[in-house]
Amino acid sequence: MTRLAFNNSFWALGLVLQCGLLALLFLRGIATKLPNFTLMLVFYPLRSALLFLLFRHIDYSAYVSTYDALSVADLFLQLLVATEIALYLVRASGLSASRRGDLLFLLPCLALGATTLLCHLLPSSPRVPPDRMQLFNWFAMVFLCLWAIALPKPTPEATSLFRRILLGLASYGFLGICVTAVRTLAAANRDAFHFAKSAYILPIAWLVVVLYWIAILRPHTDQLDTPPQLIESPVPSV
Repeated sequence: MTRLAFNNSFWALGLVLQCGLLALLFLRGIATKLPNFTLMLVFYPLRSALLFLLFRHIDYSAYVSTYDALSVADLFLQLLVATEIALYLVRASGLSASRRGDLLFLLPCLALGATTLLCHLLPSSPRVPPDRMQLFNWFAMVFLCLWAIALPKPTPEATSLFRRILLGLASYGFLGICVTAVRTLAAANRDAFHFAKSAYILPIAWLVVVLYWIAILRPHTDQLDTPPQLIESPVPSV
């Protein structure tokens, strides 16, 4: 199989799996509970299909501009998803309003600090500079997932759905952080082999995450239908 045929087959497989995940979200009643997450999953196959259809049919500068615009939209959707999940979890955690505000302020600060530190530690590479905004989003998902895992067990069972989503996003994000470091180091050292091979890691990882969600996402309908702030929790407010 040629490299082009492999790439096309891989693209088609990804499109099928992502569309399958979307269908299951609607069939299982999850899509309406997580509109931003669903919107992001709708956006990804549409973006992939659009870029595939435009490739070699428009001039290079127009294609790059389209790609960059879609990348900005992707970053914005990732932030929406992180915010959507964070708001639900802090409401379901039993924390007081002030503690919720502190936590929602702390998470992006941690992500910003980690992003700044990593970019400072990585060698300067004007050829392939690290995407700071994407790193920020990935760190935010990782820290949000760690906090979700640490939530007290009495937290409503409905939050398990959000934990499962976060586990996929955070695993992908952690791998993305590692891949960014590898690619930046490879570019700085002019290591074409590792730079090229690392390009396949994240697409493959995303398909694994999609398969994980297809297998594991199940709604807790009765509790998801209750607004987060009205869910009873034995965890006292502080």
